[in-house]
Amino acid sequence: MYGFFSSKRIVLYDTLISQCNEDQVVAVLAHELGHWKLGHTPVLFVSGQLMLGAQLALFAVAKGAPGLHHSFGFAPGERPALAALVLFQLMTGPLDELLSLLSNMVSRAFEFQADRFGVGLGHGQQLKEALFVLDAENKGPPNVDVAYSTYHYSHPPLPERLRAIESEVKKKE
Repeated sequence: MYGFFSSKRIVLYDTLISQCNEDQVVAVLAHELGHWKLGHTPVLFVSGQLMLGAQLALFAVAKGAPGLHHSFGFAPGERPALAALVLFQLMTGPLDELLSLLSNMVSRAFEFQADRFGVGLGHGQQLKEALFVLDAENKGPPNVDVAYSTYHYSHPPLPERLRAIESEVKKKE
């Protein structure tokens, strides 16, 4: 799901269409419509732009900080932009890790919400089947620690998604 205003698009890859039956494709489409209905695309876009703006502002501060360059051996008044960029990346590394974790957590929450939306439309079983097919094709890991997957994956692994979908299907019954 991508795009804004009148140019929104849902992209379904030909591999999905060739590997899944029609009901499974409809279930995946319901999941993607959930992203649209729940406003995930604009939220992710705005948060990405805010993070980029904050990074550029911090870089401008780092580039102009005379003490920073001098503490790394540059002559007073000498502030090369490339050195400022490298120093900035080194200094913000831990912050980038934290932001990456938060980004993955938000993305994973959005995936669970979109799955719930698809289940709410009555496509829970077909969505589970489609996820099985896609996971087998993409050779997803069979069992991943929750903490590891939260930190490293923007999409929850198959077992987590199946448990969440099954829980939503049971609530609906």
